[in-house]
Parts: sequence; structure tokens; C-alpha cells
Amino acid sequence: MAGRVLRSKILRLTNAGENARLCFADGCVTVADGELESRIKLCDLPMDERGYALSVEETFDPPTSPLDEQGQGAPYAVTASERILAELDVDVDLGTVRVLKITAAHDVEYGNPF
Repeated sequence: MAGRVLRSKILRLTNAGENARLCFADGCVTVADGELESRIKLCDLPMDERGYALSVEETFDPPTSPLDEQGQGAPYAVTASERILAELDVDVDLGTVRVLKITAAHDVEYGNPF
């Protein structure tokens, strides 16, 4: 989900359509939409409150349904909460990316109401 949202965010920056192609190189994101091509220089983008040029966050809430008259349904969900952070070194001049560290935390919970 986060990848789709990040892609949409980049497409909005260039007013490109959903079928546009993205290419990451030379410190830029190049967006090709048919005959039109736009380039976003990552170093020209304003940083967010965490110091990132482009970032998104997404969550997932599993679907549930009430029990029917036969006691069948999914009134609660088995959920897994994850947080994964990738720290990267991005050379915007060369267009290279190096993974510095990946940190992951997982918590699996069985939501039994009884």
C-alpha cells in the first residue's frame, strides 16, 4: 500500500497519469507519460519534519463481520502490527542508493473479545 501511495504522490508532483513510467537515476525521478517527460530533482524537494524528501505511511485494518444466527462470522481479526524502517544513503548527484540499516518490529495479536 505504501508503494502505491508513494507512486501516486510522485505522479501528482508531475501531473502524470496512472500509466506513467518512473525511473530513478542521477539524483532525479524521471516520469514518462506518453510523449511527456518530467524530472524531479530530489535535492530540490523540501524536507518533511523527519528530514525526508518523499515519504508516506500506510496502515491496514483487517475486515471483520458480526456472527450470524449460526454463530459464524469473523467478529475479530488476528492482526499483526509491524513497523519497518529502512535507513538509506541516497547520493542525489550519482543517483545511487545504499541501504544503511533495516529495523523491524513485529507484534502478533489474537483479538479474542472473551
